[in-house]
Amino acid sequence: MERSGCLARHVKQMEVDEVLKFNEPVVDLTEQGVRHVATADDAFAAVFAAEYPQVVKLGYTMTRSDAAAQDAAQHAFAMLFERWTTIENPAGFVRTVALNRLRDDGRHASVRRKFLRSADSREATASDPDYLADALRKLPAQRRAMVVLRFYEQRTVAEIADILQVPSGSVKSGLSRAMQQLRGELT
Repeated sequence: MERSGCLARHVKQMEVDEVLKFNEPVVDLTEQGVRHVATADDAFAAVFAAEYPQVVKLGYTMTRSDAAAQDAAQHAFAMLFERWTTIENPAGFVRTVALNRLRDDGRHASVRRKFLRSADSREATASDPDYLADALRKLPAQRRAMVVLRFYEQRTVAEIADILQVPSGSVKSGLSRAMQQLRGELT
């Protein structure tokens, strides 16, 4: 118990996430005097509860498929769980893994579509309810991810750059080009 007490004294100096990586109970004394005992499993459960719905929404916005979005989110959290003690930014990690999974799935679907095209392809019109979704699908995956993160999740350029692991200048130019392409598609 003395080790937990020692950890509790240093909680204010260290990030809680870093302390929880020890996977030992940690006593956190908040300013209100409330005592809370947490483990790394509790921390993972909290991250899962907070981020899973957002990752599924991100996936759905990217693909318009509940199944694909949930699959990508579950895959991302499974990867996070395997690497829990080494990941510094769990929220960014699961978004990056989910986006990569969706990109991979999109590439595989693209190959399937090439060989299974139907003769009854239709022209999108402004009255089509999926007009915006169709225009988004025409964007390259990286730009589509930038648009979804910026305008759907209201992320900053710096956050998008961190999630996608690209320079912020690439995010700015990618968003600009994506918006230009969307304007052309939607007018």
